[in-house]
Amino acid sequence: MYEVNEIFLVGIIANESKWASYSSAIECNNYTGQKVGGRLLKYPSARECLKKTAKNLGKKYLTNGGEYYHGKTLYAVNEEYCEPGKHDDGTSYKYMWADNVYKCMEMIVDK
Repeated sequence: MYEVNEIFLVGIIANESKWASYSSAIECNNYTGQKVGGRLLKYPSARECLKKTAKNLGKKYLTNGGEYYHGKTLYAVNEEYCEPGKHDDGTSYKYMWADNVYKCMEMIVDK
């Protein structure tokens, strides 16, 4: 429906919710880290969160002409999806989120 790869979506869930162990994600039914104004959005159910995330990714990030479209790769989505991370020395690490999601995806596929 939104043309979002399932392994990619599960990788986001694993990364953002710390494999469903992050208490804020559980309390807010927000397993994908969706925020507004720096605050985690609260959803009535995990299903609603996942539907909204898939819709946003599909329409805004993965559709040519979408508001945040930079291409169809994980690293292209990273351009707008999250803030850059930091290395241990404090320097910016632009693709930290994408690298972490990719690691989760690898772990899922290897199981």
